[in-house]
Amino acid sequence: MAKRRRVRLKTPPLLFEKTQSVLRRIRPRVEGSFLTYWTSISGSVCDNDVIAMHDILRARGEQDTITLFLKSDGGSGMTSLRMVHLLRRYTKRLVVLAPLNCASAATMLALGADAIAMGPLSYLTAVDTSLEHDLSPLDHTNQLVAVSNDEVDRVIRLWKEAAGSPPPARAAKSVRRLAKALRLRRTPPSGTIPMGAPGDPSLKSASEAGADADSVNPYQELYKYLHPLVIGSLDRASSLSLMLCREILGYHMKDTEKAERISRQLNSSYPAHQYPITSREAKRIGLNVLDLDPEVDLLLQELNLLYSEMGQRAITDYDEWNNHDNEITNILEGDALQMFYQVEKDWHYRKEERRWVPMNDVSAWYKSRRKAGRVIKTKFHIR
Repeated sequence: MAKRRRVRLKTPPLLFEKTQSVLRRIRPRVEGSFLTYWTSISGSVCDNDVIAMHDILRARGEQDTITLFLKSDGGSGMTSLRMVHLLRRYTKRLVVLAPLNCASAATMLALGADAIAMGPLSYLTAVDTSLEHDLSPLDHTNQLVAVSNDEVDRVIRLWKEAAGSPPPARAAKSVRRLAKALRLRRTPPSGTIPMGAPGDPSLKSASEAGADADSVNPYQELYKYLHPLVIGSLDRASSLSLMLCREILGYHMKDTEKAERISRQLNSSYPAHQYPITSREAKRIGLNVLDLDPEVDLLLQELNLLYSEMGQRAITDYDEWNNHDNEITNILEGDALQMFYQVEKDWHYRKEERRWVPMNDVSAWYKSRRKAGRVIKTKFHIR
């Protein structure tokens, strides 16, 4: 076997001194204690972030007000609830600064703030649920497809709306065309006829249903592409999302009817999960939104650029089938202390499976701080 050539691994920069300098300039311009919570496009809101945030909060103690700079594309809604609960244990008033994207689970986290400060580039998003289930369909690269409850509901609604006009066979073909557009596929058992080919049982069952469209159950066709347990999990996840929003809003909002209305609005009123909810729309649905101070906004943009530089992907190619990934994805920071998660692992492409698989994963949490006049980086062990 050919010996792998020795290469110098690329690593992301650590900019602790620069980020601390910006934090010191922001602190006098905001309420109370200032903290940051930032994730890259490869990172997400996850359970270990709560442990890292607890380490920062414990070092500072209880505060009358905490102002949190929040930038993330989302992650786990349950983690958002845990994060809000943790922050509320250390402060009476929570203010979120959202100068950029504050999406999905990050929007849930922002719901736990007494006030959300938004600027010209700010946006929240809907919090409707999508998930990758073990039984989800596969895409063209053999990866699990994330399916949303809203997409399933829309397929069923469109089927029912069309029930009185096109024959059932045409309705069935509509489902198959949708699946093809999404690049979903079902793997038929050995010896069966491929989907969509002449003699395909799905075509036969739909055409034999007769002229009465109501005699064809839409789930009968949908189950050929989505396992019933996936649809059940989506319904369960949607109920969970509503419950999380209500619970998070309940930390500061006493009007339960208003909390319920906002929760349902964010869960089911937007046609796209990434629909940008600007400050104007956020005020309209009932959130306490403030205008972000322009000077603070500029400083937060500067801080975001530093975090983005730290979060750049540092990929070292060994050859066309193997590479090394080194990337900082999640950053939390307070006075004199920075916590971050650094991905560090090899990737190998398995041609037989048409997918990349991780190897030699030594990813870990780290802590940066100044000690004896210099910046030191130590591992922060979370299990």
